[in-house]
Order: sequence, then C-alpha cells, then structure tokens
Amino acid sequence: VWKPLTIAVALLALVVSACAPGETTATTTPATPTTSATTSTIASTTALAPASASADLVEAWGDSSDVVGATVLVVRGDGSTETIEYGFADREAGVRTDADSQYRIGSITKVYTAATVMSLAEDGLLALDDPAADYVPSLPPEITIEHLLGHTSGLRDVDVTAGIIEVALGGGEAGDPLDSPVEVVDRGLVFEPGTRQEYSSVGYLALERVIEAAAATTYEEALTEHLPLAGTSTELEDGESELPTAYERLSPSIPAFSLADLETTAFARNAGGAGALVATAADVVGFIRALFDGAVVSEASLERMMDAGPPRVEYGLGLSVYPAAGTTVYGHNGRTIGFAASVRHDPATNTTVVVLANDGGAETSEFADQLIAAEIARAAS
Repeated sequence: VWKPLTIAVALLALVVSACAPGETTATTTPATPTTSATTSTIASTTALAPASASADLVEAWGDSSDVVGATVLVVRGDGSTETIEYGFADREAGVRTDADSQYRIGSITKVYTAATVMSLAEDGLLALDDPAADYVPSLPPEITIEHLLGHTSGLRDVDVTAGIIEVALGGGEAGDPLDSPVEVVDRGLVFEPGTRQEYSSVGYLALERVIEAAAATTYEEALTEHLPLAGTSTELEDGESELPTAYERLSPSIPAFSLADLETTAFARNAGGAGALVATAADVVGFIRALFDGAVVSEASLERMMDAGPPRVEYGLGLSVYPAAGTTVYGHNGRTIGFAASVRHDPATNTTVVVLANDGGAETSEFADQLIAAEIARAAS
C-alpha cells in the first residue's frame, strides 16, 4: 500500500521585520595522519578558532541571503575539520544554532536509499535490471530498479511547492494532500523508461517499497542493517526528533517566517525514501565519506552510483554530479518544508562539505558549490 506523499503547508504567520545578521562561530580540529573522517572524530571539535576563510564565506552567504540559521561542516583530506554555526535555531527566542542538532536533509535521503538498494543487490536480494513491478506490482512493468535509481523511469515528479499559497489562503491544514504516488502512476508515464532523465521523487518512494519487499523488513530497519548508521542521529523523522525551528519564505526577497506553531512532522515523514531522513551535519559527512571510502558498498557499486552516462545527465544512481574548480564532485541537494541541505564530496582531495539550514528558502546548493571549490583551491595551494 502506497503512503501518500503529502505536500502542503499552512502559513500561520508572516514575519516581515528585517532580521539581524547571524553571528558565526567556527570550530576547528587540526590535521591528523588519518585520511578519512568518522562520525566520532568529526563530532569531537572543541577548539574555538579565529575567523577562517570558510567562516568568512559562510557569514557572507548567510548575511547576504538573510539565512535564518545553518550548520556548515568541512572535512579535509589531511584530517582537519571545521564546524561553522551561523544564525539561529529559533530566531524569535534568540536560540543560536547548534552543530549537534538534527536537520531535515530532504532529498539527500535519496543517497541513503540508493546505497541500500546497491547493498541489497550485492547480497543477491535484487538485481538492478529487475522489473520494479516484481516488488511493487502497481508500477508499470517496463520500469526497472535502475530506472528508478537514475530518474529515467518516466514517472512524473511531485511538485513539492504546488498549492502552498492556495492552501494557506484557503485556510487549509498541513495534512491536505495535493498529490500521491498512486495518482502519479495512474496519470501514466511522461516518457518511455530508459530514454531520458527527468527527476522524480515518486521513483524514490517506489524504491522505499522495493527495499521493503526485497529485504522483508521496514525501510528504516533495512537502512540500519545495510548502512553504517549505528551511533549516529540519522533516522526517519518522528515526533521525538530534535530539530531547530523550521522557517519558510514566500520569495527570496521576503524574510523567512517561523513554522513553529504548525505541526509538520507527519507530512515531512511521508516523504519516506525520497526525503524523510533527519541527521546532524556530522552524520551526513560521516556517511558520505564512508560511502567513498568503500565502507558502505563495493567499489563497483560506487562507480555505478557515480556514473552519469547517457541517458542520465549530471545524475548517476543516487548521486548528483557537479563541476567544481575544474574537476568533478559528487553529492546531493535537499529541500523540504522549512529546511534546505546540500552535500559535496571531492574524491581527488578527499574533501567533504555539508550545509544544513533550517530555512527552506536558503540557497544551500550554490553555496555548497562555492565552498567546495574554495576548499579544492585551498588543497592545491
């Protein structure tokens, strides 16, 4: 049975007063002989550092874009790390951001979903060329698991912003359904599977069901069994998740407003394998580095995840591909109600950056590109 991907927001209050620039705190650890960073070493940053080039970039980005709050983490190939806290976890209460806070990571969840599928394939529990309908009978039989992973299935996407203003003006509530996977499938395919690429979160909701069928367990349990998540705060969002206040905005030119009085957990959770995970910055960096260190899937599986060959463009199987400073980096962006997130990893310098914001209008993608390019240049100097 499909769970609906409920995408709707009730706008309860609009904060129109200008926000003060966010204060930035940078924490660093020095280089160590280790070339890979684990969650424990990432989280052990203790020394308050003077303003760094990265901290200056974060402050300039946050101030110029009026970002409410963000946690930025940089882990370099020499083992050094830098944690930068910007702005507010709760602007109205004056509570500053905390690097140990969980954030909604939105579509970065897709990397975790894809890695779990690859792990199941390695265990012989499924094959990427299997018809997805073998696991989710309601899907068209011509769609394979690989099609779902690479957004080449032909399934329509769900517009996560459609109807937000209409729902607010009409007095709707956060649970008002605007779309569901069943409705998307019933409307037919946009194109023949495997002939081109078109991003579809519905495909990753389907993969959640594929995982559950192949692993004979729940999606969350499958992630725990197949990914190195023990000891982290990574989980599907529930009422116990400790998140900063969510903020949204109607346009980039309007200050963000708080969603503190709106219950958003239930429909954020419905994003499932397409975007329902919450995690700390250290959790995300630790997972991405483990993935590229070979601690999650095999080298061959990782290469397939990174491969953006035709008909795919700038997207492999669960990993987005980005140009940066004359090289290629990998990662993903995420945007969900009240939060935005981006992660980038450069295999050549073994550098990872993550930007998590409790501001759904924050342009984390462009800033993550800027930050990883600066770090690549730093490593080359």
